[in-house]
Amino acid sequence: MSLSPRFGRWPAGWAAATALTAALLAPSSALAEWRLSGNTSSTVEAVTDRERKGDNDPAFGATGTLNLSLTARDPRTQWQTNVGVVGAKFVGPGAEGDFNRLDPNLVTTLSHRLGLWTFGANGSFDAQPSSVTQLEDTGLTDEDVIQFTSRIGLSTRYRVSPRDTVGLNFDATAIEFSEENDQLTPSLRFNAGGNLRHAVDQGLSTTFTLGVSRLIADDAEETVSTSANAGAGFTYDLDNRLSFNLNLGPSITQRETSNPEVSEISFGAIGAGGLSWRPTQSTSLGFEASQGLETGGDGELENVTRASFDVSHAIDQTFSSAFALSISRRSADTAFLSTESDIDVLSASPSINLALDRDVRATAGYTLTVSREDGQQAMSNRIFITLTTDF
Repeated sequence: MSLSPRFGRWPAGWAAATALTAALLAPSSALAEWRLSGNTSSTVEAVTDRERKGDNDPAFGATGTLNLSLTARDPRTQWQTNVGVVGAKFVGPGAEGDFNRLDPNLVTTLSHRLGLWTFGANGSFDAQPSSVTQLEDTGLTDEDVIQFTSRIGLSTRYRVSPRDTVGLNFDATAIEFSEENDQLTPSLRFNAGGNLRHAVDQGLSTTFTLGVSRLIADDAEETVSTSANAGAGFTYDLDNRLSFNLNLGPSITQRETSNPEVSEISFGAIGAGGLSWRPTQSTSLGFEASQGLETGGDGELENVTRASFDVSHAIDQTFSSAFALSISRRSADTAFLSTESDIDVLSASPSINLALDRDVRATAGYTLTVSREDGQQAMSNRIFITLTTDF
């Protein structure tokens, strides 16, 4: 992997990330309780228009995953590291080799309580082909272009009183690509923020948040985007059967380039909300929606809106059914209530689940995906069977 000239200082940043990950991978020997667990899953599927280009060519594939989790804890400290690998092979006229993959991933977290303080650190790394990461972003589907994503984060929380908690957080995310491509731009993003949580009573709490972010894109225009946002919200839990949350607030974004005359300021909104309801012991429903700014594959901020709904019903102790529906919209326009859209995606998936043993379960389902990009619509149909084993 070659680093771009503009990010020539990145090796130092990557060295810092490696040092943090190594520190998180080597917890103190004082942590007395250790546990190793994991799971494997195998999926076979048949899918049409896998690349969402508007054709009906079928592809047939098999995907396998292996995840290992090592956890260590004592009364005040917990450390967990998850290591995984995903492999896939697709054949058929709709495959063209663009969805074959063998990708490693690593996530590690560390938390420590000290009196009224709680400290946390985390790091992650994954390498995935653009055919996976960019399918709903730039639409580039090329297995030869690998996206490397590294992230580090730090947080602290202080309990001011039995009802009030103050928190601070910082994280940095670096995205690089194995090959240069006009559609893809390496980027470096920093986020920092704070929050205040107040427990009104046992079921109701309010939250106030502030955040800033800075995105540096290694594109021809040397784009730098700086954003700030504020939010207020609440969480309500009623008898562990019905809960809902909401957080809304304004945001402002300034976009600058190497051309001093090109400087844009736009006003937008951030928000997230959700509802969870268990009407009976065997049935549960959930709804989530969010609106915010994310880093796109082109290295610029995108306005991303998502909404999802899911319902599940346990017929007996071994058999259950589920249905999931999701909608997402991506736009390069960061203004509030923007009507412009670059990519719209709708997905609906019914499934059935069977517990074959305490640690073995099977899932069979169908997924319909409808996407629209630049006025062109594509429809994908997928039938799959997954077998998962915990150990």
